[in-house]
Amino acid sequence: MGVHDRELFIRSIRNLSYVTLFSFITAVVYFILTPLGEPTSEILARTQPTLLDIGVALFGGIAGMISGSRKEKTNALPGVAIATALMPPLCASAYGFARGRWEIFGGAFYLYFINAVFIALSTYLIVKLLKFPLKSYVDKVKQRRVGRAAGLFLILISIPSFWFLLTVYQKNKIRHKIQAEIITPFHKRNEIFKWETEGQDSIVLVKTFFSGLPVLMQINSFLMTD
Repeated sequence: MGVHDRELFIRSIRNLSYVTLFSFITAVVYFILTPLGEPTSEILARTQPTLLDIGVALFGGIAGMISGSRKEKTNALPGVAIATALMPPLCASAYGFARGRWEIFGGAFYLYFINAVFIALSTYLIVKLLKFPLKSYVDKVKQRRVGRAAGLFLILISIPSFWFLLTVYQKNKIRHKIQAEIITPFHKRNEIFKWETEGQDSIVLVKTFFSGLPVLMQINSFLMTD
């Protein structure tokens, strides 16, 4: 797109589709054969893309394209962008597909999609900034029209990430409140190994794994002393 090379653009889309499909099928087969049951924290972390993930893809693409524009080319930086922004969410989406967890599949594949788009966007910006020679001329009116359409497309696919970021912020706010009002006072009488929250309608259930006195005895003691 940056140099107006239609044939190269079509070939790139085709190659990207091939490697995406091959990688996805490989990961699906792996998750069908592996004994892995419940999703790990690494898989779940890639089901709710936020603006922070977009930033990783954007700067990874910028670094990759700058390295690719040098005379002494290296695949190290583009490889880092692929390893950090593309393969993890694609494999996580394959897990969701293999296990029938469609919320994981949808969230992770959305992350893969927007990361791929923003890596392409950062590459496009660097190509324009470094003034790569154009293969074909495009009139200004058509160029502006395509630019507006691309800008609208980027805004539309980014909207869900704003919502995910707000959701993550709200969850962290709740966790900090639980930490201050429940876990910290409880920790004075116990050794806390792990705690987690689980949403049930409008109620937040707090699961705590600890070593100490039975809970009812501690509640009575807490009420009597506090």
